[in-house]
Amino acid sequence: MPSQAYFEVDGQGDWYAAIATTNPGESPLNTPEKWAKLPILDIFEEYLVEQAVAYLLGPDALDKKRAQSRDTVSTLDDLAWRHATHRGDFVQPEVRTR
Repeated sequence: MPSQAYFEVDGQGDWYAAIATTNPGESPLNTPEKWAKLPILDIFEEYLVEQAVAYLLGPDALDKKRAQSRDTVSTLDDLAWRHATHRGDFVQPEVRTR
């Protein structure tokens, strides 16, 4: 698996994978040929929003934060299942009767 890095320019950041050997100081900005942007699948938007809400809840709202974190895990499980079934990895059970 290639090395991955989060790179930010002017407050806007993205994840990148190194597709060639990099040296210290090389970034997607100054050596773009050595980096590939890693997209985030649109189906995970709901999870990311819920996780951000949990992250932004302050220390005085620990119960709400725990509840929100549980909800995000449930959402991620649901999204992963939907992704697997719509991608074709899910095998439909075959039921035979006599």
